[in-house]
Amino acid sequence: MNSVSTSASKSRTWIENHPAWLKVLASPHPALNSIVAIILGIWMLRTQLSDQAFDDTNRVLSLVFALLVGVIYWSFVEYAIHRWIYHGRHRNAAWKYFIDSFHIYHHRNLEDPRVLTAGPLMMLTLGVLLVGPLLILDLDFATAVALGFLGAYAFYEWVHFAIHRFAHPERHRAYLRYIRRFHMHHHDRAWNKNFGNTSELWDRILGTYEKPENSSSH
Repeated sequence: MNSVSTSASKSRTWIENHPAWLKVLASPHPALNSIVAIILGIWMLRTQLSDQAFDDTNRVLSLVFALLVGVIYWSFVEYAIHRWIYHGRHRNAAWKYFIDSFHIYHHRNLEDPRVLTAGPLMMLTLGVLLVGPLLILDLDFATAVALGFLGAYAFYEWVHFAIHRFAHPERHRAYLRYIRRFHMHHHDRAWNKNFGNTSELWDRILGTYEKPENSSSH
């Protein structure tokens, strides 16, 4: 049995004691985040990019590069949050109690859709804290990074939702079929491995990759 599930089963989490907060901090479906991401993306494209953003090939290429930076940036944030926050060894009891309320609860209740995706509040908070500081750089570059970050985050929410909610994994396309095995290996066999959710990139770079074995059909 996964040791996370064993240790977490000894006590109720904050979310179990205060379920009303799920409506604020989580979302039962990734569509809500996608709608917010699309609205933000359109706003940024219309108001934050300068009139010169597409004036020449070099500027267009720099924006494409910035988009890719945003995507890779999110992939690392995804890994880092999962490894060092959700599964971190937190000494502060109150902080640990709060964090466990979402992720350890998720490990114990894989079928509960209420904690499969974060709500827009989490998305906006991450955007402000992690992308906002880039505004000290070129505004066009920072906007393109933000768009890549936002798109990758929305993709992450859909992938995590699909992994846990699709009833017939044998019908999945090759990517979802593999990434599901990769993620469920983390749930079923090795909670301290395979922290990436949409990619194994950072697990391979940082030494936490473990080849997925056949896992449960949660």
